[in-house]
Amino acid sequence: MYTQVKVHKKKLGGILMNELIKIESKEITANEFKEQRILTAWDIAKLHEREVREVTQNFNYVKRKLILGEDYFLIARDKISESKILIQDYIPNNVKEIPIFTESGYLMLVKTFEDDLSWRIQRELVKNYFRKMNNTPKSFKEALFLAYQQAEKIEKLEAEKEKMSSELEYKTEVITGVTDNIDVYQKQKILNRVVKHKGSNFSSRWNELYTVFRETYGIDLKARRKGYDLKQIKNGDKCKSVLDYAVKFGHLDNLYNIALKLYETDMDEIIHNIKIGLN
Repeated sequence: MYTQVKVHKKKLGGILMNELIKIESKEITANEFKEQRILTAWDIAKLHEREVREVTQNFNYVKRKLILGEDYFLIARDKISESKILIQDYIPNNVKEIPIFTESGYLMLVKTFEDDLSWRIQRELVKNYFRKMNNTPKSFKEALFLAYQQAEKIEKLEAEKEKMSSELEYKTEVITGVTDNIDVYQKQKILNRVVKHKGSNFSSRWNELYTVFRETYGIDLKARRKGYDLKQIKNGDKCKSVLDYAVKFGHLDNLYNIALKLYETDMDEIIHNIKIGLN
């Protein structure tokens, strides 16, 4: 079920809020918030030719590394119209807040997008979208300085992307080699290990894992397990844990994949030990 959100045409800082800007033949709305250009998840999905759900999943994975109020803002559902931000015409009823991304938040969010299109989109947005709010340089010297800053930033971004690409390639090789034929029992075993890895607070990690799962897939495993167990009082077919419920109802693979991203280093170590037989 979806609710329509009406957006009015208004000006902010002399810029028409529904001004269309073309990036790689695709048009997006020039949205501004707190005197800076921002992007919505729908903008990012459209430009990168991906599903909004994939962008939202990426946000949930990196959210703890982003700074609220600097890399992104959260707009309450009932404040969308007055925020003057143009988003898609419909948003799901269960969405209470809409994340919007600044330049820094956007660049960190799409770090894992390695295709050629994404590289071009990022460069275009940095040059022709986020920079458009900057004042026109007052002198040739200032213009040179701004050009130098922009080139330096793009060079730094490309270096970071190259580093991340190498790390991602290594992780893919390690994980794929072990998980291609991994069975349900082993996945449960690995999850039980990673939440306690090197003295981690297992209760806190389980909660974090289930929270990100809920935010990503809209399924509250803890609540559903509780509801299921209440219905099974008579026949005694209760689940021993939330993880057991996830296994029983086909959520284990998604839960496991979230753990791979949330606890990359720990999962790498555990999987590596399995690969060399130190399990």
